[in-house]
Parts: sequence; C-alpha cells; structure tokens
Amino acid sequence: MAVIVGNREALTAVNFLVQASRLRPLARTVRVALSVLENAESLMAERMERLAASRNILVEALTEVGWTSRAAPTVPFLWVAVPGMVGSEGFSRRLLRRTGLKISPGSIFGVRGEGFVRIAIPPSESMAKIVAERLRSHARLYQRRIPRRNPLRRRGRPDSSEMKDAG
Repeated sequence: MAVIVGNREALTAVNFLVQASRLRPLARTVRVALSVLENAESLMAERMERLAASRNILVEALTEVGWTSRAAPTVPFLWVAVPGMVGSEGFSRRLLRRTGLKISPGSIFGVRGEGFVRIAIPPSESMAKIVAERLRSHARLYQRRIPRRNPLRRRGRPDSSEMKDAG
C-alpha cells in the first residue's frame, strides 16, 4: 500500500496506470493496515517499552566493563566511546571477528563520529542479554593497549636513545 502526494497531472497519470494495470491491494492487506493505524499508539508504546528494557540491559553491561555509552530514550541505538587505542573501524572489525557482533564505526557518520561506535539495540530482552554477555566475556581484549612495533628498530640493535646513554 502506498500514498502518493504531488501535483494534479502526476496524480492523474499514476491513477491511470494503477487502474489500467488493475493493481489493487488485497482486502486483507487493507484490514491489517487499518488495524495498525487504529492501534498505532499502543503498538508504539509496547515497542518503546521493549527497547527501554533492552537498552537498560546493554547500558548496564557496558557500564560494568567500564565503557562509556550514551542513548536517547526514543532512539534504537547506543553510542559508545571506543575503548583503548584503536580507531572506530578497527574496533568494529575486532569486535565482529571475536564476538560475532556487528556494530557501526562512528567514522562512517563523519569526522565527529570517529572515536565512537553505534550499537543497535536488539528488539528483545533475550537478544540483549546475549549481546551483553558477549560484550562482557570479550571486554578485556579491547581494554588492552595494542602494542605498536617500531619499524626502524631491529632485533639485537639498540635504538638511538640507548646509544646516547651508552656514549
């Protein structure tokens, strides 16, 4: 089912095409659409309650492992500051490889998103508990500093700071 808004000529052309092709929504589809529209407030309230419960589970788990998160009460996402010395894309890749959780790196939302990741809030509490448990069990891996190798330093040879101390 669709709603079309536009000028008179465009609507007339669309109406002609629909009538010529005999495309009509099924009566059952119309009944479902009317039911959804009539019960929209209660359906939305129920969905918001489920999202709030899932959000609380995730925020509790993230706080427990020491990660900082922010969420608006009406948005189905959490923004989490990336822990450690990794960028948002590297963090997202590591989390996917090790936990199977797919999150969005903040860098895809622009320059100001770097340093954050966006986690979609699961639609059910049971799914949120699974996500929280995976985050808890693998959080220690993301709080370690990733060792950076100095490409100029070779094994067995002192670097320049060690040579100054010796001389």
